[in-house]
Amino acid sequence: MEPPRQPRVPEGIRQLIGKVVTHRFLLMMTFFFFSGLLLIRKADSGDLMRDIGIGLFVAGTVGLGVEWFVRKEMEMEFRAGFDESIEKLRDLQADASTRVDEIRHLLWNNNLREMGVRQIYASRDKAEFVEWLTSAVPGSTVRLMALCLNPATVSDKLILKKLRQGCKIKLLLLDPYSSPLDQRAREEAQGKEETFKARVRQWAATHQEFIDNLEPDLPGSLELGFYVAAPACFIAENESSMLVGFYLNNCRGDDCPHLELEVKPGGAYEAFRRHFDSLWAQRIPKPDRRRETRKVEKDRRGMRAVRAATSSP
Repeated sequence: MEPPRQPRVPEGIRQLIGKVVTHRFLLMMTFFFFSGLLLIRKADSGDLMRDIGIGLFVAGTVGLGVEWFVRKEMEMEFRAGFDESIEKLRDLQADASTRVDEIRHLLWNNNLREMGVRQIYASRDKAEFVEWLTSAVPGSTVRLMALCLNPATVSDKLILKKLRQGCKIKLLLLDPYSSPLDQRAREEAQGKEETFKARVRQWAATHQEFIDNLEPDLPGSLELGFYVAAPACFIAENESSMLVGFYLNNCRGDDCPHLELEVKPGGAYEAFRRHFDSLWAQRIPKPDRRRETRKVEKDRRGMRAVRAATSSP
């Protein structure tokens, strides 16, 4: 047999009971004070009730005085302790800020600063590539080198805006029919190599179609070239700063760490600029599809050889 359930006390009543228990001494002294005052006023002189009233009145008055004095002392002690804690926290904050400044000085005010390293980002999204391209000064030269470039990331509208501002854009992509793409597909898209290569080829065709249909007489220019080499890094430069990403094994280029480098004499960006310029000088204007054609011809020669062998006497 289950024990009878206790009636549930409403939350408001429970809070009220809690406050009464917490302030029971104050309430009791207040009760003594007013009870004694009432008895003094109602009882006659020399009456026992008057004497009791006087006793209650005195007890209540003393109790309230003690309560007020103790609370005041506690408040002063708490305030002093609180102020002391705040002061200690301020000292700790100042000390921590000093140490952070020292660490920042050690990290950045040495070779990294001298080499023009501004920031290190965990990915291309963190580097805010689109905002970086948008900030290119009108009339400047923008160099972009990538394995491929998603048209959804760099919109036609943004490219047109920079061209109308007189920017000269050099876009260098990996030849989507070259053997280095096969190697990169195995490194980045294991098990989905063909899908990866098809996407790269589709994006290259999209960029070419966009260029072929550009409106004439634009103040700026957009050149597209293709390089045939192992993709080592992503480069984006706007004559003020450069973003450099890397192509690591089993990692999308977008998700690899990126450096933001200042374009300055003697800076680290110069090595990447030379890398871009050397591949740009060797670029081909359109993707080379002959490799696929040779593969088909090889299959046809094999079929002819099989037919010849089976038809010989």
